[in-house]
Amino acid sequence: MKIKKVQVKNYRLLKDFSLDLENELSLVIGKNNCGKTSLLLVLNKFLNSGKFKPDDFNIDYKKKLSEFIINTLPSEDNYITNGIYLKLFIEYNECDDLSNINELMMDLDEENNQIILHFEYVLTYEKLLKMKSDFDTLTGFNGTNEERFKYFFKNEFDEYYHRNEQSILLDENNNIVDFIDL
Repeated sequence: MKIKKVQVKNYRLLKDFSLDLENELSLVIGKNNCGKTSLLLVLNKFLNSGKFKPDDFNIDYKKKLSEFIINTLPSEDNYITNGIYLKLFIEYNECDDLSNINELMMDLDEENNQIILHFEYVLTYEKLLKMKSDFDTLTGFNGTNEERFKYFFKNEFDEYYHRNEQSILLDENNNIVDFIDL
């Protein structure tokens, strides 16, 4: 078994990141502040149930969220549940001991030798509404709306997000067809 691909969304510098891993050896090389450490940290946080911090969210994601909270919320139909995501694409073959992963296998198709583990730390629309309501009633902090949001998000964000872990089956267009909660 081996991890063939890693995808990350909205974690620090990794706004929409994908990494294909080689069969033998993969090196992650780059300049300072390009996301190498972020990749290791997001893996650690999801795989070892680490706690997320406000600075873990991508800057663009936080800007969009602050616009929703300060200005106008999208309608429920136009809101896409959003947060931090990690997908691990794991490939196996007939030589592998499948006893450790058999509960994660989504179908009996012999041609499918891939498991996709999907981790997310997300804000649902219902929680977005609660966040907006709580922000609007925030007292004891003076400043611009942007400063109030930074203060509020820094101190309260974890109350609104929840973690999901699933094994998923994708169709040819990368849409989720089926899933198993882990």
